[in-house]
Amino acid sequence: MTEIYPYSSHMPVLIGLSRMYKPRRILEFGAGQYSTPLFLNREVFSEVELLHSLENGSTWKPRLEELAAGDSRLKLSFTDAPLDKLVPGLNFADYDLVFVDDNPRSHQAVADHCVPSNVIIIHDYNEVQYHPDHSPCDHLYESQAMWPSTAIFWNQGWISQKRLENMDWRIRHHAGETAIDDWVKWLMFMLTV
Repeated sequence: MTEIYPYSSHMPVLIGLSRMYKPRRILEFGAGQYSTPLFLNREVFSEVELLHSLENGSTWKPRLEELAAGDSRLKLSFTDAPLDKLVPGLNFADYDLVFVDDNPRSHQAVADHCVPSNVIIIHDYNEVQYHPDHSPCDHLYESQAMWPSTAIFWNQGWISQKRLENMDWRIRHHAGETAIDDWVKWLMFMLTV
């Protein structure tokens, strides 16, 4: 049975991905209490030099600053506008990984502006309205081990379908017995992905 975690099903996927791919610069659409601290966790994402998190919910600011605990690698950008309106002003070549946990317009805008070197992660991919009109990359894998699903788009050879399938098997196998935010256990389960 697929476990349901409306706000955090991407956590084990991101941890599994961290075993295959070492991004240095991350762009995050929709900062949150799960993904933002995880990207800043040096034991999971050891190579991260910059996490640029975009958010339009100003009520999140104090909570995100608390979660970041003064980490200088975090650049928080708050706006009153929808996040997709910020996309044309961003240089996607400055980022390795782009994580999108926002509305469908942001997913489409990222697909329209990303560059071949980006790895793109889209949370809530099970919702058809979250699918971009075109694939931003040559490869797509949809992790359905937890619900809502998480999609991974990539071009380069750092990630493989077989390793992602192995990751999904591990997530399914351990989901019922492991807290979604227990990154230590998830990291242990993913050591050989």
